[in-house]
Parts: sequence; structure tokens; C-alpha cells
Amino acid sequence: MRRPVLTGLLIAVLAVVGWWGVHREARQALESGIARFASSLPPGARFSYAAAQPLLLMRGAELQSVVYREGQTTLTIADLRVAGFSGYPPLGLHLRRLMARDVRYSDAQRSLALGDVDLSGLTLPPVDRAAHIVPDVGAILLEDGTANRIQASAPGITSLLTGRMVVHDYALGHRSDLTLADLSVQMDTATALPTQQIGRPPAAIHAHVGHFHQTGVDLATQLSRFVSGQHGTPATSAPLVGTQTSSADGVQFDLGPASVLMDHIDSTDDHTADTDQMTVNVHGVSIPAVPADFGGKPGDVTLKATVDRKHATMALSRVDVTVPDACTATLTGQFDHVPVDTIHTDVRQMRLVSFGVTYRDAGFINAAMNHVAIQHHTDAGQLRASLTQQGQVMRIILPPLGTLIDYIAAPDGHTLQLGINPPTPLTTQELQGLHAANPLERIQSLGFTAQIQ
Repeated sequence: MRRPVLTGLLIAVLAVVGWWGVHREARQALESGIARFASSLPPGARFSYAAAQPLLLMRGAELQSVVYREGQTTLTIADLRVAGFSGYPPLGLHLRRLMARDVRYSDAQRSLALGDVDLSGLTLPPVDRAAHIVPDVGAILLEDGTANRIQASAPGITSLLTGRMVVHDYALGHRSDLTLADLSVQMDTATALPTQQIGRPPAAIHAHVGHFHQTGVDLATQLSRFVSGQHGTPATSAPLVGTQTSSADGVQFDLGPASVLMDHIDSTDDHTADTDQMTVNVHGVSIPAVPADFGGKPGDVTLKATVDRKHATMALSRVDVTVPDACTATLTGQFDHVPVDTIHTDVRQMRLVSFGVTYRDAGFINAAMNHVAIQHHTDAGQLRASLTQQGQVMRIILPPLGTLIDYIAAPDGHTLQLGINPPTPLTTQELQGLHAANPLERIQSLGFTAQIQ
């Protein structure tokens, strides 16, 4: 019995000594690698950590309380694990896998916090230490990535929150997949949207999406251009030829006190070298602010449009709006000088060439008429009679408005057609300027027409 016991003890001792030796060698290699990494950072950058240990089975390392500072940029990570690490900043870094917990980033304009991150197949572009240039986020390569509990802010975006984000195949010119769960975005129209450019006062915008999925999009190019704030159209930024799809569930959009709810949205974009053909279907649209006695049920919207990037035009070939027990409408339109393939674009250059609406009532106008009559303590019949008289007078002064009033007074069994065909296309600034014109000048400038069929 004694010999097997002694043999076992000897093997155990050798194993411990061997493991200690391997671990010690791995730790020394890790410390040497971290030192080389820190020495290759741009001038003024500081890198520190509280503890580091090799992960032999993963062929990687774990660092705790990581801090990186460079000027106004700060990155902190409570716990960082990397596996399959190769390269160093001047030549680029590749990591087979990166896992991080409690990640926080901030600079002069942006902030980002992530509860945990799991990335596979991550390649970071080279860092030019002498030029002191921050790498383009579009140059990052990523096979798969997952992040949970995300909070972010940036110019124009007061706050962005999402419970989970999953990305697949992130690279310039690649068709990426993006999935978001429980997304909330708070924006300010003064900086985030062109509302102020067309004369609308700033207002808070809030959007919430329960689930979002997008495929076939060059996500790396879009993110690169958004972060850099480019206004031009880089040669590599044209949409990929092929089909892009997206879907969203549980959508709520708030602009100030007004809200729009949508059960489901799906879209398909077919891109060629020069054109984009878009189809969007929206289901279960409702507006809580509309009084309940107006009738109707959640509606559906279908949009079909074609953008000609070569000639900067857009044809709104058909927008169908259907609200059961309320109304149906079809919209068409033509626009030129359309800003395409740009981010943060001044939309004031876009011009309205023509616009048309075909409307058929199915109870909405009568319900609205009854509602207004109750609010003014009058009878709906008297209100219609008053409108009829106003329409007779208006048809002499401003015929299109008189026709519109006639339809509102008696919509049953008829279809209203409205048209806008300005003598020359109108920019958004020119449309805004029509507020100062008298009614006749507005009608003439718009080429406004109305017919009842």
C-alpha cells in the first residue's frame, strides 16, 4: 500500500509544481503583453487595472477595474475577459472572444453604459500612435455580438435605452443583422430632427419599440457616418444592392402631447445601383388623443415609394390608409432635390412637385360632426346646414375650399379628391412662407384643387 500512496503523492506534487510553473510563466507573459499594449497607446493616453490573471483554459486573460483615459475620453470596465488575443494597437488587434461587465464610456459629447457584453470574432483597426487619430468605428470587424442593459446619449439624442442588442456580421460592405429588444429613445427636435428647419418649435420626441429586427443593412457604414456626422456621400456608403428587411413590434411614438401607437411595422427595401424601392406595412395604428366617440378601430397603412438616387427624386406611388368604420384614403406624391445617402441632412433643399389625396368617408366625419355639435351645445343638423351655406359662399371666392366644405357637410356616398400641383416645385421653406400669404395666394401658389365624385 505504501508504494502506490507515495507514487500518488509524488504525481500530485509534480502536477502542482508544473501548474505553478505554467501559471507563473503565463502571468509573466500576460504582464509583458499588457506592458507592450500600454506602451503602444497614443501620447497622453493612460491605461490601468486593479488585477490581472491568465486564463489558461481559454488561452486568454482576465482584468479587473480597467480604466482607459485619453483627453476627455474615459472608458471603464469592471471585469474584462479576453480569449485568443493577438496583435497590438499599431498593427490592429484580434480577439476570438471578449466578455465584459459594467462597461462605461464617455467623451465630450457622448456617453454609453452597458451591463454586459459578449463579442466573438472581434478585430480592431490599427491605431496610428504618431498621428493621434481615433480609428473609424466602421473599420471594426465583428462576427457576433450581444450587449444587455444599454444606456446612451449623443448630440440630438437625450437618452437611448435598450434591454438587449444582438449584432451579426458587422463590417463595411457586409449585410449585417441587428436585433433590439425593449428600445426607448428620447430626442430633441431642435437638434435631432429637421422640425426646426421647417419652422416647427422644438419639442420632445419619444419613441419606444418592444422588438426590432433588421437584416441586409450595411450597419458599419451607417454607424460610421452617424458618429462622424458626415454630410457628404462617401463612395462606399451607397446602399448594398439587394434586399433589406426590417420589422418592429409594439411601437409608440410621442411628439410633445401627441402619441401614435402601432402594433407591427414591416418594411422591405430593394436596392439597385441607382434606385431604392420601398414597401412599408403598418398594422394596428391608433391615436389615443382621438375622442372615443369618433368611432373607428386601429387602422392599417401601406406605403410604396421609389427613390432615384441618381436624379435625387422620390415618387410616393401609393400610400393606402384604412381605418375600419371611419375612412379610407390614398395618397400619392412627387418630390425632387431629395437628399439621399446622407446623415443630418438639411431637408430644406427638398421640393414638392405634386401631391394628391383621395378620401372616402365611412363614418369619421359624421362622428366628428356630432362631437363638435355636442361641444358647442348645438345640433349636428344645424352645423351641417351652416357649413352648406358657408360652402356656397366659399365656392364663389375660393372654389377649392368651397368644394372641401361641401364634402364635409355631406360626405356619405361620395369621394373627395384633393390635388396640389404648384406652377413650380416648392421647397419646405417656401411652403412655410405661405403662412404669411392670403388664402387666394396660397391656393394659387400650391395649385390646389378639390373635386367631389
